[in-house]
Amino acid sequence: MELKLPEEITSKTALAIVDVAGQVGAASIKLRTKAGVGVDDQKMKTPSKKPNSARTYAKSYGKRRDKQGRRVDIRDLTITGQMVKSVLLDRVEATPTGAKGVITVTNDQKEKAAFNQALTPWFGLSPADEQAIAAAVEAELQKIISQA
Repeated sequence: MELKLPEEITSKTALAIVDVAGQVGAASIKLRTKAGVGVDDQKMKTPSKKPNSARTYAKSYGKRRDKQGRRVDIRDLTITGQMVKSVLLDRVEATPTGAKGVITVTNDQKEKAAFNQALTPWFGLSPADEQAIAAAVEAELQKIISQA
């Protein structure tokens, strides 16, 4: 996602704004995924040829989750919750034109995240995530302007 920032802000301020954007982006990905919503802002569905009635898990896995007292009506990609918790803003760095932030998952969860991404795209910024980031950046810019 590219953010349009006023040219008159300093690189230090740009880094701070991108940090806010990145933190909001990582939090938004976590919240969306826990709610069972994919990167397309739609309910995540299973690719199984034998899905449960909600089309969120394979029938057999859905029964196992249900017996464990876990939700089967949404595909939240959690067994332990570690993969979703591992989403983070890895770094913010200056670029020739401003700054950029990199959101990732921790190394110990990358294989699991890639596997789940191939089944049900979840990692990335959805249109709703981008709106949340834009609103946070706008609020941060207004805060900076009011303090000037």
